[in-house]
Parts: sequence; structure tokens; C-alpha cells
Amino acid sequence: MFIHSIEVSNYRQLCNIRLNFQKNLTVLAGPNNSGKTTLIALLNEIFNNGKMNFSYSDIPTNLSIEWVDRIIPIIKPIILAANKESGVAQIVMALSEEERFKQDCSIENFEVKIQVDYNPESDFIQEFADYLMDLDDTKHSFYFLYTFIPSVPAFERILGERYDKIKNRLIDLENPDCLEKEVKQYSLKDDLLKLYCDCLGEKCFFCNDDFSTQNAMEISAFKKLFNFKSIKAARDLDDNDKDSSKGISKSIVSLLKNDNEWISKTKDLPNKLLEGILQSGAKTVLQESSVDSLDKAIQDISKTSGGHIGKIQLEMDVDESDVDQFIQKITRAKYDIDGLLLNESSQGLGFSN
Repeated sequence: MFIHSIEVSNYRQLCNIRLNFQKNLTVLAGPNNSGKTTLIALLNEIFNNGKMNFSYSDIPTNLSIEWVDRIIPIIKPIILAANKESGVAQIVMALSEEERFKQDCSIENFEVKIQVDYNPESDFIQEFADYLMDLDDTKHSFYFLYTFIPSVPAFERILGERYDKIKNRLIDLENPDCLEKEVKQYSLKDDLLKLYCDCLGEKCFFCNDDFSTQNAMEISAFKKLFNFKSIKAARDLDDNDKDSSKGISKSIVSLLKNDNEWISKTKDLPNKLLEGILQSGAKTVLQESSVDSLDKAIQDISKTSGGHIGKIQLEMDVDESDVDQFIQKITRAKYDIDGLLLNESSQGLGFSN
């Protein structure tokens, strides 16, 4: 028994591909940034335990841009004119019908179609028996569909939670004196795509040979059917999304550490940051709400045990290394693709490497 073929639709640069696997050995070869690592990482997410972390950076750029361009003109006048309760209801009504997104208000689903072949004379198929859809004696295959499907109730709930934030962005963008308008337009698109992706639900189906008949199955049951392992290449490359997600950003900041102009511009930041924290009253709140309560408890314990302990005081200090770490943490290099900002890893690990 082995995976005969896999078809991937609408995942990063793997927009519509089909791979046929050999029974014993298949070699995956291709130029830099063609999607080899992306495919292996995807298969690892699908077949191994745990929920796949699907984000808008995984959606092909053209589909994201088309969706945002269609959605903003629909929701913008509603959000600017209506309060949260009324606005959410109107938007859900405009984008969906019968608890399903209208076709032109959704993004084409990411899908993986899997064909598993078996030899009826030698393969033990008891674990797969419940998922047999093809009763033709001349065919010996199982078919599975793995996908993410948007949920209208989830979209409605999450929109309610983020409605005020999106409304404030739209109001700000309507202001002729809006500062950094281009950056805020990027942020609005990010917010809407994250909203859509957060309402997606992971789904699995066992199907007939053309995938037209689909029967839902448990995600855990699907994953238990497969034995997929991957070994990273023994070379100094970041063949891992988590490793490369901010590779360029980290390099940019680290290159400036010994730059005289950078040192000059940032030398006063530790004092300014500390001054801002103190002026905000954050230290006072922290002292009064947390530290004082903890101090009282410790004093009570020390009296009971006959010991003596000093009062807890809160000290804050910021130095140059703290500032460097803070700037590095908040700095992200992104790719501007037709007005949509995408993370480094979304463009393929070849660029970061």
C-alpha cells in the first residue's frame, strides 16, 4: 500500500500541481524556490498529528488580492455607517446565504487530493476498510480530500470581536490628514485576510475516484492512516518556515549594530523608553495591583514563620541591548506583492537561504 498521487490546489506557489509517486522511491527535484521544501512541509502538516497552522500567507497572492478588492467595497460603507451589532449582521447577510459564503465572497479553497493504492492479495487494509468507496473489483484505490472550509458562524463571531478595530482603521483612512496611509492600507488588508483565515475549519473527507462524492471523517482518524516522516538536509540552510520567517529582518538589524549613525540615533532610546513607561503609569499599576499584594502575602508568611523579610520594590531599567532586542522583535521584512504585504516565508525559503 502506498500513496499513488497527490494533487495540491491553492497553496502558496503550489497553485495546481499533481505528483505521481513510485512505489519504492520518488525523487523530488526542481530549481531554487520552486516549492520543494514547501511541499515537504505541507505533507508533514497534513499527515502528522496536530492541527495545521493555515494563514493568509499560505493563500496564493492573486486569490488574496482578488478577494480583498471584492470585499472592501462591500463592507466599508456598512462599517462606517453602522454600530457593531447592526454592522456585523449586515455584513454577514451581504457575504453569505443559508450559512454559506456566496461564491464571489469566498476564496477558492486550499485542497489536497490523495490517492492511495493497494494490492488486494498482499496488503492488509483493515484500517482503511471503512473508507472504501470504489466497489469495482478491477480498481484498488482509496481517495481522500483534505481542505479548509470557511464557517459563517465563526466569521460572524470573530468579526464581532474585531469590528471596532477594523472600523477605526477605516475611519483613520478616510481622514485626509491620515499619517502613513499606505502602511495603514496594508494593515487593513492584513486584518481582513486574517479574519477570513481564522474562520476556516480543517476538514477531511473520503471520496469516490473523481472526488464528487465526499463523506466527512475525523481529522485524527485520517492522520492515523499515514506514516510520514521527514529528515532535514544536513546543510546550513533554513528548511523550516519558523527558522526563516524573519531571517531577512534579523540580518538587517544585526548589520547595524556597529554602525555609527545607528548608535547615534538610538543612544537616547533607553532613557526615552523608560521615561515613557513611567509617565504612562504602568509601573504604578504593576506595583499596586500585583507586587503590593504579593508583598503582603510574603510578610504574613514571614510573621508566621518567625522570620523577617524586606518589602518588595519594583525596579525598571532599560539598556542598549534591550532596545536592540525590542527593535529586532518588532521589525519585519515583508514583500509588497501588488499592494499586499506577505511574510518572508510565503515567498519560498530559497530567497531567505
